[in-house]
Amino acid sequence: MAIKTIEKYIKARIKDLNELLSISLSKNSFDTLHQIRIEIKKLHAISRFLEYSNIQFLNKKTTTILELIFSTTGKIRELQVALQLIKKVFPEMKTHESVGILKKRLEKYLADFTKKSRKYGKIDDNSIAKGIKINKLKLMTYINLLQDSQRLISNGAKERPSMIHKIRVNLKDVSYLYKLLQTENANEKNLKFVLKLGEWHDLVSLRKLILKILAKNEFNELNTSQLILVTQKINRSISDKLEQLNRVNEIKITREKGIKKGQHK
Repeated sequence: MAIKTIEKYIKARIKDLNELLSISLSKNSFDTLHQIRIEIKKLHAISRFLEYSNIQFLNKKTTTILELIFSTTGKIRELQVALQLIKKVFPEMKTHESVGILKKRLEKYLADFTKKSRKYGKIDDNSIAKGIKINKLKLMTYINLLQDSQRLISNGAKERPSMIHKIRVNLKDVSYLYKLLQTENANEKNLKFVLKLGEWHDLVSLRKLILKILAKNEFNELNTSQLILVTQKINRSISDKLEQLNRVNEIKITREKGIKKGQHK
């Protein structure tokens, strides 16, 4: 694989990221934050593959800055998605005082991120290691390993949610790494499954936020009961999403077995 291909791709990600970070954030910065995180996810995907190949491509300072931006924007994004879910899926919560708590927290996180992002300055693409060489066969082997992790979804009811989140990360990495091979095949195969994993993850995150609010704040009996009822509703939705994911995975495994059986005839 040509060296300039991966270096050009990485520099394009850093260029786009710097442009996004220069945009002033506001309460309505949903798409901007999403794109910031996508660019960092693409860099993380390459970083994980290169680490698998015993190659380090970013210096420690740049890696630390990227981690800080990703972590901070993740907290903001979690609140934005939660408020959007409440508005669209759980409207019975819209007037609950906990929504005001989430909105105030969002404002604080946005203000804090704006202050910190000014200190970071531009991310220097000179921090990229020069002359990176990657083996196409090794990349394909790594992509296949990530794709195979989808099989573990059937253990989701028994394992911690972090395991299912890891599968989601792996499949996103697959779609980003396929860009290096200049093919869109993986995107079409994984997109629907990744979107369903995202829906599951958003519900889990909302449940976590509600439980934290219940633990830290005192509400009257009516408001407390309402939050408990919403949490139960979220639990049912999470279980339904997990069943859907299992069905999709079972169909995939059955199809793959059929293909392999046909190949051996």
